[in-house]
Amino acid sequence: MSSLIENAEKLRQGFTAEVCGIEQSPRSKIVEDFRVKWLGKKGNLNKLYDDLRTVAKADRPQAGKAINDLRQKIEGEIERLKGVAVQFELNENLSRQPIDISLPAQMDLTGSLHPVTLMNNLLVDAFKRLGFTVYSGPELDFDFYNFSALNI
Repeated sequence: MSSLIENAEKLRQGFTAEVCGIEQSPRSKIVEDFRVKWLGKKGNLNKLYDDLRTVAKADRPQAGKAINDLRQKIEGEIERLKGVAVQFELNENLSRQPIDISLPAQMDLTGSLHPVTLMNNLLVDAFKRLGFTVYSGPELDFDFYNFSALNI
């Protein structure tokens, strides 16, 4: 039984050391990974709960209390770290260089051709490879050139 309580105390010390490391640069993702590591289904704390089955029946209340105290400490610290992470990220966003909306926009004029134009280019290339010559002219013409000049 004392072995389980000693393990709980070692985990508490390890947890405290990791919290100090996370406080240096708290990020929401890091805090969430940390929470899963300690409180997740396969987390460090659940291993202690699994070991609680091996403790003698008379010693279980004391061991269970030690584990539950550790759980409460971990949950409280993680909630505190979440708040610290949100505040840290907010301060980081506010300290960035502000965007000057009065500057002219930088136009990115790279675009693409219309699908009909792409298909036309493919067909023209295919016919050129076959030896044809491609002539281009106006797609619309005046009535004079279509009918009057041809005496229709």
